[in-house]
Amino acid sequence: MPKTTMPPPGTLALSVTLLACAGTTAAPAGPTSAHSSDARPLPGPTAVAYTRGVPAGRLPGRAPDSAPELSALWSTETAIRVPPVWSGRRMVVASSGGAVMGLAADGSAAWELDLGQHVVGLASDGAGGLLVTTRQGEVVALGDDGRRRWSRSLGATSGASAVLTADGRAYALADGLHALDAQGQLLWQLPRVGGSRAGPAVIGELIVFGTQHGELVAVDRDGAVRWTLHVGAAVDSPPCAGPDGDILVGTDLGQLRSVSASGELRWTTELEGRISAAPSVGPDGRIAVVGGDHTLYYLDRSGKLLWRFVAGGALVAQPTIDAAGAILLAGRDNNLYLIEDSGAARWRTNVGHPIATPVVAAPDGTLHIGTDGGRLLSLRKRNIK
Repeated sequence: MPKTTMPPPGTLALSVTLLACAGTTAAPAGPTSAHSSDARPLPGPTAVAYTRGVPAGRLPGRAPDSAPELSALWSTETAIRVPPVWSGRRMVVASSGGAVMGLAADGSAAWELDLGQHVVGLASDGAGGLLVTTRQGEVVALGDDGRRRWSRSLGATSGASAVLTADGRAYALADGLHALDAQGQLLWQLPRVGGSRAGPAVIGELIVFGTQHGELVAVDRDGAVRWTLHVGAAVDSPPCAGPDGDILVGTDLGQLRSVSASGELRWTTELEGRISAAPSVGPDGRIAVVGGDHTLYYLDRSGKLLWRFVAGGALVAQPTIDAAGAILLAGRDNNLYLIEDSGAARWRTNVGHPIATPVVAAPDGTLHIGTDGGRLLSLRKRNIK
């Protein structure tokens, strides 16, 4: 049975290493700059506003009360395993095969680009800045028109992941943590950090990521390691901001841990099976997290388990919580579920292919999801006559 534990007063159940400064490495060569015509303009773009202030894993509005109508907004020959993002006036979507496209609100293509590499991540600052990361360890910056601004190879063989902040900085994780300025110049670098594959996440003033060696690492924006917490097992999912100024992180042994901004363990809830996606925090501070392949867990803000829901297939995507606390759950069994905050399933709809991406909302409230069949689907409320 899942259980929540807290460290005794005055002690830490897990060891914490506090570091005033860690060895950062100065930048050598600069990025590859490209302002070429490799993005092909297409007719019919329509302006799309960016929705600010909505945390990852959340919807600004409510999910449909009944199973929605599905329509294909874009299709490609390879799987879509990265959720779309909004960059300036465009929704940007990518396939694992390397196709990247900027779409207008009606689904018409504004531009398209073929990177020729396996795309593993998209990041946006919401104002026209866009980063694409690949399994080959390359970070590519694109403009709102799809043209390359710069690219940098980070030399990783296990892929790269990145976040983009409002000041144009990028923090990329690939055999180390790299800070890049708005022109792609390397500001600082932490060398190999425990074979990390999860994150990074910008939480407050910290850049936080987990490692395969079972560590949660927090770095400030100058590249100094503020603290390292040993969490007891490998971390394969990004951390996220918790409901009380804390940091939530899951491990491969099914432990969901709450850590303070200063690196102290607050509580641990033992779940069943590997946690392979970031937790999500609802508007009331309750927490949804998937683990054990098929199970959604719902906890209060202190880590107490409230209920669980077992889906018909594996769950590898971050849950998405709407404004009323209902949870959209994407399954590898081809099904999209809406689970009420009581734990009851309100509806389920089959999308025809396994799903590995969370549900995301466009600025107009339309929901979107990508599938292994290479389709980007729009979900709209059914018109009931």
